[in-house]
Amino acid sequence: MKSRQPMKWAQLHDKCTVKVNTKPSADDMDDPQEAFETDDFTFSVECDGSPKPVAKWTYGGKGIDTSAKDSRFIVSEAQGVYKLKIKALTMDDAGEYGIELTNRAGDKKMTAELKVHSMEELRVPKFMADLKDKKANKGAKTFFNIKCRSDPMPEVTWYLNGEKIVDSDTMKVTVKEEDHMYRLDILDVQSSTAGEIKVVAKNENGEDTKVGSLEVQFSPEIDTIGEWKAGPGDEARIVAKAKAFPFAEGTWYKVLEPASEEGGEAKVEKIDSSDKLWARFSSTVEENGLEATYTLIIKDATLEDAGTYELSCANRVGHLEKQGSLAVITEEPSFPKPLADITTTHVLCVDTTAYSALIPLLTLR
Repeated sequence: MKSRQPMKWAQLHDKCTVKVNTKPSADDMDDPQEAFETDDFTFSVECDGSPKPVAKWTYGGKGIDTSAKDSRFIVSEAQGVYKLKIKALTMDDAGEYGIELTNRAGDKKMTAELKVHSMEELRVPKFMADLKDKKANKGAKTFFNIKCRSDPMPEVTWYLNGEKIVDSDTMKVTVKEEDHMYRLDILDVQSSTAGEIKVVAKNENGEDTKVGSLEVQFSPEIDTIGEWKAGPGDEARIVAKAKAFPFAEGTWYKVLEPASEEGGEAKVEKIDSSDKLWARFSSTVEENGLEATYTLIIKDATLEDAGTYELSCANRVGHLEKQGSLAVITEEPSFPKPLADITTTHVLCVDTTAYSALIPLLTLR
């Protein structure tokens, strides 16, 4: 009888590439857009998608014919940026333009209105688009730019929260006169550079203004809290000021034991006014732009309330803790003036008044 031979296994390897189709994705066009007659104007859209989308431009809902040699409409695409250029604008070119981006995964449609101004309107400064809002992280760089037309040329001024911006190590104002482009560069974004950005263009015939904003996200920054004082029975307050964006939630703690070493963590207990233990404690917060005031209130303060307190502020960017102290002031009993001797004869009663400097008040006999 023949023995069965053991089976031998073979392996086979191969590779393939999997492609995932994604529908066209693009930000909406600015709407409306503005230009002057005789200008060249270009619509521009950056679009992603796989396979690469095909673009169709429209005017008034109908396709634009760019086949004629003398056509003023030129369509192009490079590295995912789709453009429609209109040469030598006329007043009749005003209206609704659109783009339809299509691939086998889907489509994306967008429209924007083009406003064409007459040359007569060029006498007064005119910004050709809105000032776009920006977001930036603290310590980063960002910029604002805007196109402005007028004849004569305007004087353009930038403002941050109402204050005129002048060139410095952190802010630069530039202009490209041939392109009518005005630019503000912020080279070191900080909480102090957040807020309203305004640009004003003036000449002898009038002015135009556009307003945007710079949103700076940063973790909480808490000012020194210091020492606060109260007397027994007073309403004691500990006040802290902080900055943050987005807004930072604040939580108060009583420090039970300080940190044993620098950089270590203190032993703390959260102050919860819903707990009977902390029923005399409450807190408030007042917002004022990027700044907020956090107040811890203690009713009918006692000597036991003295000590160190900690405020913890947190938002989605980060958190910070800072400590302050409360001193409940009392003094040894003392009379500001000695009790005066009184000499009298044949009286039944003598009234003697004395004043005591003590908190809480003494019972006098």
